[in-house]
Amino acid sequence: MKLEEIQSGQSLSGVEPTRIVTVVATVKVGEGPSTQLIYRTPDGAMKERFLGRADEDSIGVASVEHPFSFDGDGSASGDHSKTCYHRDQILSFLENSEDLSPGFEELVEGTESQAVAVHDRNGNALVLRLSSSDDGFRMDQYAARTFGGFLPIPNVVRIGKSDKHAYYCLTTQAQGIQSNKLTLDELRAALANIHKALADIFKADISSMTGYGRPVLPEGDAAHPSWRSVINRSAGDLEKYRRHAANLDLRPSLVDHLIFQYERHLNYGSETRCLLHGDPAHDNMLIKDGQVTAIIDWSLLCYGDWMSDFATISFWWPEVYGDPVLFAHEFHLDSANIRERTALYWAMNALKAVEWTDRHKSEIIYQWLHDNLEQRLL
Repeated sequence: MKLEEIQSGQSLSGVEPTRIVTVVATVKVGEGPSTQLIYRTPDGAMKERFLGRADEDSIGVASVEHPFSFDGDGSASGDHSKTCYHRDQILSFLENSEDLSPGFEELVEGTESQAVAVHDRNGNALVLRLSSSDDGFRMDQYAARTFGGFLPIPNVVRIGKSDKHAYYCLTTQAQGIQSNKLTLDELRAALANIHKALADIFKADISSMTGYGRPVLPEGDAAHPSWRSVINRSAGDLEKYRRHAANLDLRPSLVDHLIFQYERHLNYGSETRCLLHGDPAHDNMLIKDGQVTAIIDWSLLCYGDWMSDFATISFWWPEVYGDPVLFAHEFHLDSANIRERTALYWAMNALKAVEWTDRHKSEIIYQWLHDNLEQRLL
């Protein structure tokens, strides 16, 4: 990539031999193309390196987005086959549409869907997503209709079949950039508003819905009688994680510790029901001028312990989003056993990350696990 294209917040490969780094800042050196790169390694260390034109061939943008979170019925996202429409296929879809203009801009994609920015023939900005399943799209629609009056959820314009193998979803397009693309300074400046948005999710009124876990649509009631039963189903067969870990060259003792951490803290999950997004920050929260403009991708929506969502955020970026105890006190949420609940949900995220990475052969998450997993032991 060109040195001029490097921006703060990007994840880059090629700067260090085996690790993905995050750009903190760039400083142009002299009149030539040389650039001083200031970056953060996965273990949080700040480093710098001087780059020249000779480095452009080896450096590139890497995706280190976490691969999934949990849905409230026990499985991980990313299980559906992702569509792989080529540019000409998307153009053909738009040209055959009665109300969409031909032309689009590629957006950051999710683990299960492709996403492009489009316009209707009246000039309204929309997002077109394509997936092999419409399950996530239906949950987006439920979230927007049920909670969109007080949460910044893009409206679902329509859902349909793009061809005999896949589905499409059109939503209104919100302005802003994904929160994981912000610099640390930008994120800290927006943190109070991010906390408010998270609290608005967790404190949403779900008294008219029953059960724990993923709601059954269209009614919106969930099938599980307790949050504990949702957690048990999420973990599933613990022995399989040892097999996946062996395929990833992870130490057996590390996975044993994670399983022990899960089992030891299983009873600490809170049974106080809250609305959960499933993965509410990172690439699913849009920020503009320090304000939260949208919370997108509600495919993992469920009812359960709010710390499951908060710990999912902190698992991938510890401490950046603040102290969960202070957060709970500020917004009057269940603050009992925060450390134990963090340990429980970190263990669950870690084990599912091991499984996902082995199944999908992700070299980037493979390296992330080797760099960071031991730090998630509590």
